[in-house]
Amino acid sequence: MAPSEEAPGVPGDEGPSEAEEGDAEEAGTAAHAAVEAYFSTDDPEQWWSEFSKHLTPAAQEVWQYTDPRRVPAGAPEGSAEYGLVSATDAEITVPTTIGDFQLVMVRADPADDWKVSYLEPPEEVA
Repeated sequence: MAPSEEAPGVPGDEGPSEAEEGDAEEAGTAAHAAVEAYFSTDDPEQWWSEFSKHLTPAAQEVWQYTDPRRVPAGAPEGSAEYGLVSATDAEITVPTTIGDFQLVMVRADPADDWKVSYLEPPEEVA
């Protein structure tokens, strides 16, 4: 008997539930706000407290040592583009004046706010 190609299903292992109407737009709005906060470096003392509100705790660990004086000048422009979107995860591209930012937005529950778990600036900037 040949082994099965399909892994046995485990209860509770169905993956994220499907996105509801409006989930992608909400994730896109949150991603846009995060990129906007990333570029808001006018007050370096305030930069981290504002930017970190948009990040998950794990993303905060990655970005906490960023010097806002080294953040390039830029701004979001145009509409967000959506990759895969579920009720709790969303892949978002935010176009900016310096290139596209790739973000992964997450939330533990569909009632929670979207937060950035991963943010990748354009290659020229990184």
